[in-house]
Amino acid sequence: MAKPRPTDPEPQEPRPTDPEPQEPRPEGPKPQEPSPTGPNPNAIARRHLNSLPHRVQPISRLPPRASSRRGLLAHWYFGPMSRQDATDLLMGEKEGGVFLVRDSTTIHGDFVLCVREDSKVSHYIINKIQQGEQTRYRIGDQMFPDLPACLQFYKLHYLDTTPLIRPAPRRIEKVIAKYDFEGSDQDDLPFKKGEILTVVSKDEDQWWTARNTLGQTGSIPVPYIQKRKLPAYARVKQARVPNAYDKTALKLEVGDIIKVTKMNINGQWEGELNGKVGHFPFTHVEFVDAENNGAGDES
Repeated sequence: MAKPRPTDPEPQEPRPTDPEPQEPRPEGPKPQEPSPTGPNPNAIARRHLNSLPHRVQPISRLPPRASSRRGLLAHWYFGPMSRQDATDLLMGEKEGGVFLVRDSTTIHGDFVLCVREDSKVSHYIINKIQQGEQTRYRIGDQMFPDLPACLQFYKLHYLDTTPLIRPAPRRIEKVIAKYDFEGSDQDDLPFKKGEILTVVSKDEDQWWTARNTLGQTGSIPVPYIQKRKLPAYARVKQARVPNAYDKTALKLEVGDIIKVTKMNINGQWEGELNGKVGHFPFTHVEFVDAENNGAGDES
């Protein structure tokens, strides 16, 4: 059995794992348009998001969800991710065999298995092959019925210098809701403006999967949220007198400017006000615009 070889940016002789031009292969069934008589739970419907506040241009239509990615929320799947980002993440791991699967940036619809091996990170292309109604996945000279079967095989067999040991840990990423979102699909995660959400996976450019403080998980529209670099400044919009026995809580007066240093998922943020460091509820403040203080959003 020949071992798969990682892809390299340097020109080489064509080999199965290189993203070189290939023979045309049959395309899978194209997504169907939503039924005019009502939503089809089995179709990927276009979303109509007309509830944005007047201060931004409403988003009237977003691309349909990618059916090949929907439901692919395994802990080892990192979705759209650049080669360099995957390398940087895995190089932070000390042991070999740590891996992740990302979308290919060179062949749409294919995947890449990224593995920490010795002192480097190897990137193995996984070709998604459609044969009639059957989908198979090829890495090197091996064919598999699905991605889990592929990964299970290489947990028992060496790639180059190591088998697969464990998936790479995810970096916890939190976002803030810019607007209320009621949801228009049973898979959506409704939220309120100012709510903190934890990103579970970035399935598409416009739709991510997130989890709220109650542990509920669902889809969220990316234009409705923002990432915030810390520290950042927020203005108090609601006064608060803390419990006299809680020495770590900040007393808030409307108009105060707080330097936010940490946003906890439980809604209790941490920051500094008038030289005192403590915690406060996020519902009592709103971030000051980036142009006013230099602390901006991270896009």
